[in-house]
Amino acid sequence: MRRDLKKGKLPNIPEDIESRIKTTVASIIHKPIENRIIGILPTFRSDIKEQLTGIVLTLFKRAKQKNMLQPDDELKTLDDEKFAVLIELLLLDTVYFRDHFLSEQNTLSANSIKRIAKLATYSTYDDFRTLLYDDEYIREELGLDDNVDVQKLFPRGMRVRFAVNNISNPIGALRRVKHHLETTLSDENIREELGLNDDDIDVQELFPRGMRVRFAVHNMLNPIDALRKVKHHLETTLSDENICAKFGIDISHIPKLHINTKKYFAYAYITNPLCGVAKYATGLINPVGYNATLDCVLYKCEFSEEFKNNARKYLNTHNCKGI
Repeated sequence: MRRDLKKGKLPNIPEDIESRIKTTVASIIHKPIENRIIGILPTFRSDIKEQLTGIVLTLFKRAKQKNMLQPDDELKTLDDEKFAVLIELLLLDTVYFRDHFLSEQNTLSANSIKRIAKLATYSTYDDFRTLLYDDEYIREELGLDDNVDVQKLFPRGMRVRFAVNNISNPIGALRRVKHHLETTLSDENIREELGLNDDDIDVQELFPRGMRVRFAVHNMLNPIDALRKVKHHLETTLSDENICAKFGIDISHIPKLHINTKKYFAYAYITNPLCGVAKYATGLINPVGYNATLDCVLYKCEFSEEFKNNARKYLNTHNCKGI
């Protein structure tokens, strides 16, 4: 067994644990509120459940191979809440605004290893239970009004991330997110910071709440700067003229990219959204993919053969690893 692992062969998972993983994944991806983190429209979840489960099983094996998980006997007796947290960590690494479920590599990222390692440092799961399940505790700690939907404001996926990435003070992290959403990323402040003086501009439509939440969490030091980049990409990088120039096509052959599709690329490929366009044109991004941040389907778009060929060349000459 030890020799097989050195060769890279993944360890087996006992049948009862594998069955439990499949049941837990199915349960997680079909919960309507908590699993906006999964980023798949309800109508598409059944279609990708088997594929998603296979990837989670592979990630589970890789985590086990790296001795990041408890022994099989302990996993069998792990209560449902703890087991669900463990599976959610793997789901988050797999599909949180990524197209990993289209990849055959199924690699366990360095961030996943760190998260699982931190999860294992908890001698008790009491803190996890409080953070993940006790909405009234969060309401009291953050001074939220009774009419605030705590689950919607702080989805369970966000709590899991802060629990393992901000072990010393996860509530402090939630408090900073609350401040950003109420102040830094308010409609008024966004208008002022980004110079959106035209009253006809719908700030909430341009920067949906989900996008603000994402930037409040992952760009905690300067979420406005992230919105500024998205605005630049929508106005310049993803303009018809720039797309034609970068992909070497005539303006008459420009693909009709839906505005929500452009938002997806401006956000999900914020370093270089043209990489997203190139991957989409060459079939490396699923056309029925759903971005939970934008609450929209990645609309289908027809690309000419010339555009597809130039898109392949673009991918070969640019660092387009995606998100």
